[in-house]
Amino acid sequence: MDQTDFERYVLNLLFVALKPFVADESGWEYKPVVSLLSGYSLSRFYDMTEALFSRLITVNSHSQSGADRAQQQVSLILTSNRELQTPRSLAEGLSGVILANAPRQQQQQQQQQQQQQQQQQQQQQQQQQQQQQQEQQQQYDYFTFTGLLPTDQRDAVFLPRPESLLPRVVVTALPPSSPVVAPPPSRITAPTRSTGGATSPPSRGGAAPPPPAPVKLPHNCTAVQIFYATDRERKDDKKLGYTFTAKRSSDEALRYGECTVSIPATHKLGELESPSFLRFEFRPNPEKHIVLQVVTTLEEDAFFESVKKRVDSSPAKDAFIFVHGYNVDFDTAARRAGQFAFDLGFIGAPILYSWPSNGTFEDYASDAANVGWTASHLERLLRLLEARSGANKIHLIAHSMGNRAVCDALKSLSYDRPAQAHPLLHHLVLAAPDIDAETFRQLASALRLVSDHITLYASSKDKALAASAKLHKYPRAGGIPVLVLPDVESIDASAVASDFLAHSYFAGTYPLLSDIYELLSDDKPASKRFALRSATGTDGVYYMFKP
Repeated sequence: MDQTDFERYVLNLLFVALKPFVADESGWEYKPVVSLLSGYSLSRFYDMTEALFSRLITVNSHSQSGADRAQQQVSLILTSNRELQTPRSLAEGLSGVILANAPRQQQQQQQQQQQQQQQQQQQQQQQQQQQQQQEQQQQYDYFTFTGLLPTDQRDAVFLPRPESLLPRVVVTALPPSSPVVAPPPSRITAPTRSTGGATSPPSRGGAAPPPPAPVKLPHNCTAVQIFYATDRERKDDKKLGYTFTAKRSSDEALRYGECTVSIPATHKLGELESPSFLRFEFRPNPEKHIVLQVVTTLEEDAFFESVKKRVDSSPAKDAFIFVHGYNVDFDTAARRAGQFAFDLGFIGAPILYSWPSNGTFEDYASDAANVGWTASHLERLLRLLEARSGANKIHLIAHSMGNRAVCDALKSLSYDRPAQAHPLLHHLVLAAPDIDAETFRQLASALRLVSDHITLYASSKDKALAASAKLHKYPRAGGIPVLVLPDVESIDASAVASDFLAHSYFAGTYPLLSDIYELLSDDKPASKRFALRSATGTDGVYYMFKP
């Protein structure tokens, strides 16, 4: 669970308390929290709860009735959960102290806290500046060697940008009929929109709604166009045009289309910028966040024609397929695919395969059932892409539980593949695979039949996989010790896995994104990629990120 997911948990807990003070409640949904996963930081929960309650009192200090109403609402929530021995018990005691004080006393306490926080922030800023200077020097050496340009503007002053390097990642102007392609992080351009020139078909059960109104993005945002294929059930959406639920498609058919994802100018490499409840951001803002703007549907023939046009317009004539993991809804999957394509400067055809994950933590068992159900549909998509995309190279990147569907689909594909046939995939990237380690050993030979190169990223810090291993009683392929298998390049990413659960490091950390860039763009083996060093384990050689 990353920081955003943890904030969503706190939002659920305090929603009833904050609801009277929210001007526009459209789109809000209160879901009672019935369980709390292990591994949470109690001190983190304490700090967040204190800050939220303090803010609540400060905002309503002008009205005693408002403060009283807030106290009643909060007490109602906390009293109902009093018997639970979880971090909520901390919130109960804390709320009693905060809400019992008069608003003025609370404001005085807040002022003292703010002064202390300012002093701490100043110290942290000084430390960060020193650390940034060290990192920039390291990045200078790294980017001078690789030619990969950074996204952060502070690095732009420090790093050289020779024009000879730009053709590697900069996309030149395309014909008007071509889909929108994301420029690299170092070249932010005005947004454009495209729906692929196709009319959305009617939704099941009635006529299609009118197309969504044109989206006006800030001038400094970039529009990224991605393709999608999904076996989720479709529903109409006034804002997006269409979206997809967590339910399986009733006819088991694949739905195809395109998405427009906006990337803000302030985007930092590896981050999936989202509204934060702690920053009192209740709606996505294109100037700050990565936002899914438009979803359009395409018939199968139109979809593959559009994919082929995008492939033909790219220098390498390649495409990549991204398969997300557990606890991911369609919106988040599309945003992550857009961020991933943007950060990699990928100018082929980025394709999202979204299976019906429920997008909630408590539905692990349901997601596990759905990922098994979706494997045959993913297999069909891969066959069609090979036959109709015109791509010289197809890469597949799978994360977490999504690796189960990928491995099952590729295993089926290997059964009827001629011995002399060219492999379907050029690069198969398995990031934090939530697969039984021994099962993966058995599948590896089948994966090698359909893939030129296989790369596996694992981490000892992955708390989600640690919980999965505990649940299943057996280690996972994405955990530690690193699996070392013939013709599989295994990489220990423990040194760079830094998100809240250290589970989404594949698309959320600077070194790993750079490593994947070298892998896909330059076809470099792990032994020649700049950020890696070799290590020897019990079963042979694997690779680690340099300190």
